[in-house]
Amino acid sequence: MLKKRHNITTQNPILRPLIEVVVFLVIIFGFHYLYRWWAYQLQFWPVYDQIYALRDWLTNLVYHNAVWALSHLTGYEFTTSDEQHTIYIAGGYVGINHSCSGFKQFLQWIVLMILYPGPWKKKLWYIPLGLLVVHLVNLLRIFGLSVQLFYYPQYFDFAHDYIYRPLFYAAMFALWVVWNDKIRKKPAISNKPA
Repeated sequence: MLKKRHNITTQNPILRPLIEVVVFLVIIFGFHYLYRWWAYQLQFWPVYDQIYALRDWLTNLVYHNAVWALSHLTGYEFTTSDEQHTIYIAGGYVGINHSCSGFKQFLQWIVLMILYPGPWKKKLWYIPLGLLVVHLVNLLRIFGLSVQLFYYPQYFDFAHDYIYRPLFYAAMFALWVVWNDKIRKKPAISNKPA
C-alpha cells in the first residue's frame, strides 16, 4: 500500500506562514531592485513619456492634497510654490518631486498583488483599495514632515529616511497580511444546513 506523501512546507503550520512572508519579501524587494534598474538604467524604456506624465500627475495630486490637509487640519502659516510643488513652513520646506509621488509604491503594490496567489475577482477590488491606502500613507508622510518642521526641524532628514519611508513598507505588509489571512483564504459560505 502506498503512503500519501505530505508536502512538509505547505502543511506544516509553523513553516507555511514563514514561507508566505519570505514570498512577500522576495516580491517587494525584488521589485525594488528591478524598479531601480528600470528607472535609472533604462529610463523607463519603452514607456518613458507615459511614465513621466503619470508621475507628473501623481506629484501634482500629492502636493495639492498635502496643501489642502495642512490648510484644513492645522493652524500653521505656510506658503507654497505650485510650480515647484514646494511647501515653505517654519523656516524650512518640503519639496514634492517625482520620487515623492508614490508612483513606485503604487507599482510595487500592483506587482505584489498580481504575483501573489489569490482569486482575481477579489484582487479587482483589493488592488484599488490598496492604492488608496498607499496614497493616504504618502499624504501622512508629507503632512508629518511638514508639521515636524515646526517642532523638530533638526530631525527632518532622519524622519524622512528612517521613519516615513519605511511607513510605506509597513502599510503594504499590513495590507498583505489582511489579504493573505482574511480575504484570500476566506472559505466560501456553505448553503448546506448544519
